Amino acid sequence: MNRLMKPLFFVTFVTLTAGGLALTQPVKEATAGVPLKMHGPMEHIAGVWTGRAKMWIGPGIQEPVEGVCTWRVTPILGGRYVRCEVSGSLPGVGPFTGERVCGFDTVTGKFVGSWVDNQSNDIIHGTGEPSEDGRTITWTYTSSCPITGTPAMIRETHTTTVPGTMLFELFVTDTGANKEFKRVRVDFTRLPA
Repeated sequence: MNRLMKPLFFVTFVTLTAGGLALTQPVKEATAGVPLKMHGPMEHIAGVWTGRAKMWIGPGIQEPVEGVCTWRVTPILGGRYVRCEVSGSLPGVGPFTGERVCGFDTVTGKFVGSWVDNQSNDIIHGTGEPSEDGRTITWTYTSSCPITGTPAMIRETHTTTVPGTMLFELFVTDTGANKEFKRVRVDFTRLPA
């Protein structure tokens, strides 16, 4: 290859290679936005649920406070996500409202979600993993401990036991003792549509 052809070959090779990358990028971006079968576990919980809630105020507390709550789950943005709105009241805690948006991230291969509520100023972000039988999704969230200001771990499980019922459990790691304790249990029943 002569001296003039080498730079021309190099420029042509780089242009074609970069052009090929530029052409595949929109394809990858487009396929990342297509709902998959993993979006199904989120959509099948759509509807209105009523729950009997128990909350343990802290570690080592034997008797929980009890109340009722409503959980409204609505698919949004073409079924890619669901919005979960919770409202209820517990003695000593008062009225409680919260909202989560969650879905399945086709790029990371995990469920992802964010949570906000009227009891804190923290936006909690986390990821979820389905069980092999598909009946349970286990979520891991990172929060900010209001006492220490350090990161705190929260684990949630959502288990579909039989059609129309679901068990929700939330576990918090006590930052002082570095031990996990059960904070919330809600037995949900779907209301007729």
